Amino acid sequence: MTVSRNLPRFAVIDALRALACLAVVLYHAKEGGHIAALQQVMPAFLLTVFEQGSSGVSVFFVISGFVIAHSMYADDVNGGYAGRFMLRRSLRLDPPYWASIALGIAGAYISAQVVPGKVFSPPSLENLLLHVTYLIDMAGQPMVNGVYWTLCLEMQFYLSFVLLMWIAARWGKRIGVASARKCVLLGAVAVAMLWTTPWQPFHVRGLFLDHWHLFVMGVLIRYALDPARVQAQRTWCVVSIVLLGAVGLVFHPTVSESLGVASALFLLAGCQYARLLSWSGGRLLQWLGLISYSLYLTHNFVTGVVFRIGYKLTGRTVATELLWLVVAVVACCLFAWAFFLVFERVGLRLSKMVPLRPHRPQPAAVANSVSTVL
Repeated sequence: MTVSRNLPRFAVIDALRALACLAVVLYHAKEGGHIAALQQVMPAFLLTVFEQGSSGVSVFFVISGFVIAHSMYADDVNGGYAGRFMLRRSLRLDPPYWASIALGIAGAYISAQVVPGKVFSPPSLENLLLHVTYLIDMAGQPMVNGVYWTLCLEMQFYLSFVLLMWIAARWGKRIGVASARKCVLLGAVAVAMLWTTPWQPFHVRGLFLDHWHLFVMGVLIRYALDPARVQAQRTWCVVSIVLLGAVGLVFHPTVSESLGVASALFLLAGCQYARLLSWSGGRLLQWLGLISYSLYLTHNFVTGVVFRIGYKLTGRTVATELLWLVVAVVACCLFAWAFFLVFERVGLRLSKMVPLRPHRPQPAAVANSVSTVL
């Protein structure tokens, strides 16, 4: 399979990731009851941003599909590769994730000491094991931090996709890699489309299939992007993306679904207009995109602390709620930057110690063309 090595740097990925993460931060500020007076006087469009900010996770799923497909696009996947890939993803995510679990437990303990009526109940060993193995949502047990459900899905996405690529590599020895990948991806599209309808064969709490179509759209965008692919091969990718988006919107006409589809179509447009993929949004968005995983993991803790201390100092009015909202968002970003430096960079370094391609190093220009930060 011919793979283009002349793709632009996808700066837009970090920009979209930053915007999606900021939306989640604003959503939790509102859901936490921290800005009850302020939201009463907000313009309707701005209030909608706060109310629907959780929909940013749909954008994360599309981005994740794109990034993971890009990271293994030119690789021959075998059993050893699949194992190294999952180990690498685990090492990348685990240090900041585990640190955030400890932070959440410590925050709950401190909160119980200073908030009247609050009681601290430490998680059981079973609960902690379910957390660290990314099974906590599927098990239906309480999470230390409510955002962890998306990480549970991400790990399932990664495992499912690398197994599909492994199957394609084995079939490829008989029918060619390009044809084998097309077969497994069309199978993934069929499953994803079925699970967006009311006729899904089964439903399991915390299983990735309900959100699989968003990840698959991201994967297909990466495959449609390669200018070396013949038009017919690019066409089936584009048609599949449009069908997945259309079926998703028909059966789930929600803001979350709409944002996921819109982000997919925006990236798809970049297949024709490369300038879209190089849009950075400025240095601030690029920085926020870099620390977005740390920001996602820690913002609930930081906003809780800032608002509680702030209202102790000033009381609560519309003006002070606005003041402490701004302070909380800035504090979240600064704390996430420190968290990134202390914990997330450890994960990045550990993951890079596990080579995916020990016998064929990837050129630095291609390896650096897209960030693999969640």
